[in-house]
Amino acid sequence: MSDLSSDLLSDLRDFEKCTERLASNVRQTVLEPFRVDPLQPESLRRPPPSPAEFRQMATKLGPLALKIAKQSIKSLDTLQKSGTSSNIAVVVKCLIDCTLSSLSSLRHMNGIVPLQAYEIEKITASLISRMVDFKEYDRALEEIRKFRIILADVVQVRLCCNSSQQEIDLNVDTQKNNPKIIFNKYQELFSFPLDSTSRDHTTILLVLSFQMNALRCWCQMHNGALKKFLADILNKPGNYYDWCEHLHSTKPEEAKKYLNWLYRLLNKVADDLASTSKIQKL
Repeated sequence: MSDLSSDLLSDLRDFEKCTERLASNVRQTVLEPFRVDPLQPESLRRPPPSPAEFRQMATKLGPLALKIAKQSIKSLDTLQKSGTSSNIAVVVKCLIDCTLSSLSSLRHMNGIVPLQAYEIEKITASLISRMVDFKEYDRALEEIRKFRIILADVVQVRLCCNSSQQEIDLNVDTQKNNPKIIFNKYQELFSFPLDSTSRDHTTILLVLSFQMNALRCWCQMHNGALKKFLADILNKPGNYYDWCEHLHSTKPEEAKKYLNWLYRLLNKVADDLASTSKIQKL
């Protein structure tokens, strides 16, 4: 392993060094060589690598990108358990950025770097779970939206397109906290085409994972203002419950765990709504 690789992996374990600078170093090391950056003139002037050069570059950077992604996830877990960093927000952003850069790099190298089946998708699902753990709800929903599209391409199913999604900019303050606008933007995240003939266990778990995390975001963000839309999103075809039933046909005990999680979530939502109603009547 080169000194640079060792330094990057070591820095990812040291929360004092998890800054924007480290995220930038990771991005420049594992991702920038594979893409053109219009903001960097030297990038535009650089000729694209030949197939042989690309393969050589992928062989060199692929293992490093995978190690960085996995180490970033481990560091997020350590941070969550210890909470020892003096600036958690900066550390979390750095580790998320490093993981995303590494995953983007691995997608460029897909087919060249030897990876286990669904390895990129599994790491992505793990990262999204950590985002929700650290209450990065808006960013998690954006990553879930991208992940849903990628997963549909991997398993070769066609998604229904919600034309209103492309017209909504949640960076606009007047729209950012509007529950109806947020619902219109993200409602498609709560469904995924279900092929009853498919029995691929990993696909089922990946779908349940991103839908579970979407539901976690939905019930926790904006002080629970989106809970009132739960009935609408859980009635969509290919929803979380539908996929639980699909899992039940092959792994009934495992499906019960996912259904129990949904049951607890709905009970909590019902209790919260009842408490809010009582407070408003006082």
